[in-house]
Amino acid sequence: MGPDEVLTITHTQGADDAIALRVGSNDQPDLDLQLTSLYSSPSLHARYADFSIVSPFVQCLLHRRPGALYIDYLCTETADLARFALCLGVKVVVTAGLERVVLGESDADQRWGAALLGLLEVSTASDQPRAGDDAGFAYEHYALGSRNHALLINWVERVARWFEDRHKILDVGCGTGVFLDQMARKGLLAEGIDSNVASIRYAESLGLNVRCVDVREGLRTVHAEYDAIHCAHFVEHMTPAELAETMGFVYRALEPGGRAVFVFPDPESIRSQLLGFWRDPTHVRFYHPDIVESMARAAGLVLEFNSQRQDARRVVPFSFDPPEYEAVAVDSDPASSEAESILLHRLSVLERQVAVQERWIRELWAVNQTWAWADDAVLTFLRP
Repeated sequence: MGPDEVLTITHTQGADDAIALRVGSNDQPDLDLQLTSLYSSPSLHARYADFSIVSPFVQCLLHRRPGALYIDYLCTETADLARFALCLGVKVVVTAGLERVVLGESDADQRWGAALLGLLEVSTASDQPRAGDDAGFAYEHYALGSRNHALLINWVERVARWFEDRHKILDVGCGTGVFLDQMARKGLLAEGIDSNVASIRYAESLGLNVRCVDVREGLRTVHAEYDAIHCAHFVEHMTPAELAETMGFVYRALEPGGRAVFVFPDPESIRSQLLGFWRDPTHVRFYHPDIVESMARAAGLVLEFNSQRQDARRVVPFSFDPPEYEAVAVDSDPASSEAESILLHRLSVLERQVAVQERWIRELWAVNQTWAWADDAVLTFLRP
């Protein structure tokens, strides 16, 4: 498939009003997807499609690289699929039912819906596919097809409190705009910069204020314009020299009293080391919070909060050799009968063994707690 080809999304409605989607080309199905009933009506709400639908659809787009996507049914979830196609440079045409679509009532519903409807096209006789983006491997293979937006919202909520009293926020490396959207829903003024074209297109389809620029260059040209900067999962994309220089850019971009919030993979997190970090092909290295703090201090920033120091972490030793029971010597009571003496001896041995097992459990639990350490470190700094 190529830029002259068309991918279609057609729907069928079951007896229970459930909506099923078929994604394919030339009457050949590629995917069959089932919509959740709550968001399958022809209305648009500010809600991401379920990741179980998004992930296979994006992978299909990246594999097929069509010039156009034709959709015969627009609802909250298919609207999000349309956004992913648009951000990859694919022309999206709604072939039926666009006139029946209504927007939800909230400000976010209106913002998301208006931005998307301005990008969609209605089917005409002269419709022609357009060339999509380069079909080679790019960051969007990871950023769009492997990230669960609903999960990212939970990550944003962990740091949202640091921005509640801020008035002008810059999101550095904003990606698809999940943080910016949550700030907008809270009535906060925020804008974002990112170097990935596809991610910026998706954020624009949500009606967000974003720019596609080299992130470090975009920071370098800013002077005392923001009272808060959000920098989540960006430091691990830089070399030490680049990070040290970027800390200086952050300092200059903040007005006095401004706050910088850094979120990045914690190298002390076992889950981050084993399960997450190396899934992103553009990660350069881990940075320990102590390194990030040192570089920030060198740039003139003052540490306000370090999540790693809030966890009461304790590193405990753990032997390679399995534990063994200690020898237990119990004196028999000469006044007791032989049977009673044997029983008392066995009970005493069991009590000692239970005490040993309880100690082993406590030691093992202390080791297992390292698995509970947060995947990410959060550091906040103030500009004096």
